[in-house]
Amino acid sequence: MDRPKPESAPKTASPPASPACGTRLEEPSPGPDVTGNRGGLIHLLTETASRFIHLPLSEVRSAIETSMAELAHHLDADRVYVFAYDLENRTCSNTFEWCAPGIRACIGELQNVPIDAFPEWWERHFAGQDVYYPDVSALPEGPLKDVIAGQSIKSLVAVPLIGSAGCTGFIGFDSVRSQRTYAVGELQLLHLFARMLVSIQERQRAEEALSDARRQIENFFEVSIDLLCIVDQLGRFVRVSRAWEDLLGHPAEKLAGMEFMRFVHPDDHVPTREEFARVRDGHPTLSFVNRYRMDSGAYRFIEWRAKRIGGMIFASARDITDLKDTELALARALDEERQAAALKSNLVSVASHEFRTPLASIRLAAELLRSRSVPLTTAEADQLLDTVLKTTDHLTEIVGDVLDFNSLQRHLPPGGVIRIDPAEWLEDLASTYRNAHGVRNPLRIHRPKNPLPDLTTNPSLLRRALINLLENAAKYSPADSPVALRVIRSGDRLVFRIEDKGIGIPAESEPYLFDLFYRGPNSKFNRGTGLGLPIVREAVARLGGEVFYQRPTGPGSVFEVHVPLAPGPAHDPP
Repeated sequence: MDRPKPESAPKTASPPASPACGTRLEEPSPGPDVTGNRGGLIHLLTETASRFIHLPLSEVRSAIETSMAELAHHLDADRVYVFAYDLENRTCSNTFEWCAPGIRACIGELQNVPIDAFPEWWERHFAGQDVYYPDVSALPEGPLKDVIAGQSIKSLVAVPLIGSAGCTGFIGFDSVRSQRTYAVGELQLLHLFARMLVSIQERQRAEEALSDARRQIENFFEVSIDLLCIVDQLGRFVRVSRAWEDLLGHPAEKLAGMEFMRFVHPDDHVPTREEFARVRDGHPTLSFVNRYRMDSGAYRFIEWRAKRIGGMIFASARDITDLKDTELALARALDEERQAAALKSNLVSVASHEFRTPLASIRLAAELLRSRSVPLTTAEADQLLDTVLKTTDHLTEIVGDVLDFNSLQRHLPPGGVIRIDPAEWLEDLASTYRNAHGVRNPLRIHRPKNPLPDLTTNPSLLRRALINLLENAAKYSPADSPVALRVIRSGDRLVFRIEDKGIGIPAESEPYLFDLFYRGPNSKFNRGTGLGLPIVREAVARLGGEVFYQRPTGPGSVFEVHVPLAPGPAHDPP
């Protein structure tokens, strides 16, 4: 049956032949005599077919060469060869060749031969027919006879190689030393050998394509920055990409066979098993997040996509820990910003209320001093001026405390973290206190007999917290009542305990001690801003410590400040 003629294409030669071209088949090693009748040819083809069953890809070419040489001996051919058609470039090239001793090899001359110069040749092949010239000398004069006669060929037969993609080439048998006539049965068996050769070539191409695909997958698993994996339906890794090794710290080869659940955070076990069951039932997952444990013990957030294909689950994942950290940081920043906005609003509201009364006092005193309708004695004028000065001092104190509190809220404490000797530092702290309150309320410092360990902290923040507490103790204590500062070590912390014998703190005031601008009912007769204890709490929190109020057994009050010996993470106060 005639086949359609291949579409025309430019008749230019293709690039130089591949290394597969140009191979001359060697003389086969001596063996049993395979020459003989048609039965011997059938026996040879049967052995050839058996040879190619389960033959490794690396041995295919050698086996083809051996089979061609054996077939040439059986048919008494002088030259056997295989040509491949290149329809894109309209050429054909000699890819295999075996020559009998004394017969010239032509494989090097027959590369990229234009097929359109010999239409009668390739048209028969694409129609599924042989090209058979029992007597080359009888061919009409022309290019075809010139090429064939130029190789001293007296007879030839060329059988097409027809596979699933049509005609891909041909196998030819030349008789150089004498003419050779082929019987119909021999030609039929040559067609059988051609089909066998096509099957081998197609298997070779299929295995090469499969090998290429495997190499591509190997390379993809090796270089992918994503977490690729194949998991069986029992939840065991079958294959993982190299990125898993970088994430978990275990060699990728050792992960094969391990259950992925052994790496999942305990809190994520239930949702992970539920999601895996969904995927196993045929429902793809497009976005699922859980945590995986690294060899260091730390956990990373992993986002998944997975789908079941056949009996396996194919998954792609990525490490989104940095993204999660950024989201959490943004959420914290937004929350802090909202808190700061609310605090600022509250601060302005309360501060304006705190300013109103002192400003009214200043205005009244100023109006009385200015008024000429009401005569004032010198003593009365001095009293009004004293009111203005004291009220101004009070307003200055409020402004200073508000600014201090605001700087702490914005995490901008002055100075930095240094290493200090607590004994020397306490003497400097006591000197500061005594300059302001030492005569009225003497300070007693109590230290353990054994030397205290060095303290690595922000001394400016610690000073601010302790001075505020010491000043409060003095402010709310009667004259000549001493204030005690006890310092002890408790584990990895230093504890500063401030004790006084003053008016104390009512039980109903304890829940509100650290609220902004809160002042207890028994403190109304002492000047204050209501910001001292909130400032203490903020400062201590920035040091990674805590401040506590303890109800004493007798009169007065007790506050404890706990700070770490070494820098700890700063935190927001409760």
